Amino acid sequence: MDVFKKFLVIFSCLLITLPALQTEFQVVQSKPLNGAYRFTPAPFLTFKTWMNGEFQQQYLLHFHDSSGFKNEGVRLHNQLDFTIFRVPNPATVVIGNQDHLLTSEYITASLGYDHINKGAIDQRVYKLKKLQHFFWNKKKIFLLVIVAPDKVSFSPEDIPDRYLFRKPGLSGRDYLIEKCTASGIHLIDFNTWFRQMKDTSRFLLFPTTGVHWTLYGATLAADSTLKYLEKMLQEPMPEIKINTIELSEKPRQFDDDVNWMMNLICDIKHPPLAYPKFEITFHPNEKKQNALFVGDSFFWAWYDQGIIGRVFDNSEFWYYNKKIFNKGDARSISTATVDIKKAIERQNIIVLIQVGGGWGNPGAGFIDRAYDAYSSNENL
Repeated sequence: MDVFKKFLVIFSCLLITLPALQTEFQVVQSKPLNGAYRFTPAPFLTFKTWMNGEFQQQYLLHFHDSSGFKNEGVRLHNQLDFTIFRVPNPATVVIGNQDHLLTSEYITASLGYDHINKGAIDQRVYKLKKLQHFFWNKKKIFLLVIVAPDKVSFSPEDIPDRYLFRKPGLSGRDYLIEKCTASGIHLIDFNTWFRQMKDTSRFLLFPTTGVHWTLYGATLAADSTLKYLEKMLQEPMPEIKINTIELSEKPRQFDDDVNWMMNLICDIKHPPLAYPKFEITFHPNEKKQNALFVGDSFFWAWYDQGIIGRVFDNSEFWYYNKKIFNKGDARSISTATVDIKKAIERQNIIVLIQVGGGWGNPGAGFIDRAYDAYSSNENL
């Protein structure tokens, strides 16, 4: 009994002193937490901040953020929640059936639980049609909408029962596709295509621990996009030829994006994923096109594999129509700082690519901004 008491005393002392030592001397190199975490710096003491309580409030946040072994404590907490109680952190993560990781916003959007403004989508499709016609006939710029697939509609069997409390409704994605198809908008629906390939694909098109398409699925989609552009433009486009497939149980890049942001001690096990080794071939005298991509993080699977940089001569990516990333430049600038007409008119191709077609808003406001720029003094 005395030995046990001594052990408890020593253990309690270690719990108190070790974090303090780590805070002061950084004895152990702490691995940063994944995701968007902001460190609160030590506040500057003034008479005003002391009297109004701002200093105390900020210092408490700073103390919390700089406490020794905080990151390890967060990971331990998250691991215990997940392993024992099946509770994921952050709260937006959903543990689906068969332990497939989903996110709550994708579930509600895909099932049509979110309110959709049909009038706004109708107006957006009208503007899109006008822009498509104007860009091609006046500027020789090809405008394309790509509906990236979402994991929820790809694997509805993984949705937990607690989300199936009512009959699914019409999603913004499905209404957008319906209206674009009826209006003759150039559109690729990878959501439907992925579902059609689900039972015949040799390799996984969506990872267990992520919500983006796998690098294998993204490569297939990129190849199909180039074939579509070649057909529509009546000009040769580069071809992607997969030579070999490397299988790995360790996910790469976005293939474990949800597991990554859960900050666990032990990563969730994953079935083998396919990573293609490919080459890109060009036709004789083929001219590379300039391209502007506007959309979300589904684009990065194309960019990170080198497809965008090798296929297009000059490419820009407007992330959610807010930040601009240029080919070969890691820095970003705000879209608000550029002349949108000049940005558009140096392109041959403009692609609006988002999961679910932005759920009815492809380009995240790009359509409205482009329409406003040209409708004022051009004949749309």
